Amino acid sequence: MPKQKVIVSTQRQEEKGYSDSFMVVHDQVLRPWVCEELMEMFDNLPIVEVVETHQSSFMTKDPEMQGQNHRYEHQNRIHGNIYPDTEEFKNIIDFIQFALPKGYEFATINYMQFIKYPEGSHFPWHMDEADSNDTGTSLLFLNDNFVGGNLTVAGHKFANKQGTLVAFNNSTHTWHGVEPVLRGARYVLAIWYGQPNVEEDFFLDDVTGQPRQLTDEEINKLITNKEDAS
Repeated sequence: MPKQKVIVSTQRQEEKGYSDSFMVVHDQVLRPWVCEELMEMFDNLPIVEVVETHQSSFMTKDPEMQGQNHRYEHQNRIHGNIYPDTEEFKNIIDFIQFALPKGYEFATINYMQFIKYPEGSHFPWHMDEADSNDTGTSLLFLNDNFVGGNLTVAGHKFANKQGTLVAFNNSTHTWHGVEPVLRGARYVLAIWYGQPNVEEDFFLDDVTGQPRQLTDEEINKLITNKEDAS
C-alpha cells in the first residue's frame, strides 16, 4: 500500500483515552492556489465508461484503462480515481501531505478519489462500503464558490470553506452525507486510510521521540488488543 510517509506513535489511541470514534478538522489548511491546481488535475483526467461489478465497486469497460487514472459518472456525480505509482498521485501527496491527518488510523493511504458534485447532485446518508483494511477517511474541500452541498458527519454539519480538511475514523459505522448542491459545482478530494504495517513501518518512540521499529513484544500486544476488540 502507498505510504503517507508519516510515523505514528507506539501507543494505540485507545490507550491514551481517545474515543473509539472521532473527527479531525484542519480549517482552511491549504492555500487556494493548491486547491485550484488539484481541481485542474481532476478536470484533465480522461472520462471513461464503467460497469458496476458490485455495490460501490466499478470496472472500466476499456480494460486498458483499469488501473489508470480516470473519471467516470455515477449517480449524477463525477468521480476521479487516482492510483498509486502514478505521477498525479505523487504530485498530490507532495501538495497535501503536511495537511493530512496523523495517527494510527491514518498511517497508510489505501485509496484516493476526486468527487465533483454538479448542480442538483448530492450524496445520501450512508455508511461506507469500505475495504476491511480501511480505518480512516478524509475529505478535502477544494472550492467554496457554490450554494448548498454541505457535508454532515455523525450530526456535525461543516461550512464549505476552500482548503478545509475533515477526517474521521470508522466510516463503515459512521453516518455521513452531502446535501444537494443548489447552485454551482462542489469539488472534494477523498482519501481512505489504513493502519500501519506493525512489522515493517517505523513508529515514534513515546519516550525518546525517535523513529524506530516495534519490538516483538509490542507487535504481539497490538495483535492481541486487535483480536480482543473484534
